[in-house]
Amino acid sequence: MYKTRIGLRIRAVGETPWAADASGVNVFQIRYFTIALGGFLAGLGGAFLALGDLSFFIPDMIQGRGYIAIVVVMLGKWNPVNVGLGALLFGFALSLTSALQIMGVNISPDFILMTPYLVVIAALLIFARSTNLPSALCIPYERGYK
Repeated sequence: MYKTRIGLRIRAVGETPWAADASGVNVFQIRYFTIALGGFLAGLGGAFLALGDLSFFIPDMIQGRGYIAIVVVMLGKWNPVNVGLGALLFGFALSLTSALQIMGVNISPDFILMTPYLVVIAALLIFARSTNLPSALCIPYERGYK
């Protein structure tokens, strides 16, 4: 993302779309491309979960993990290495729930299933002060207006 042409354009459109537009980048095309790519990757993740991992589909099988992914990206400050480390932390906490249940720890199963989400909330409370969002996040862009 930091050294490729498309990565720099995506970052420029996310931070300062008017500057990217002034330099000749088609802001609308980049935004639609990234939204479509994100939807495609989310669909692949859902298909893997339903077909590859569990081999069946039930409603609410994701259990709020999409929100956890958003929090991990925010905590990783949009840096792929940091986001990967945050995802590993959540994955470790998620696998810890299975290990605790297999070991027969005398804790309520509801509390055990809640531990990955508690880990992410604790990380959010500790590290969220230094999180900087992209300045043009969720702001519609109109050409000619700053």
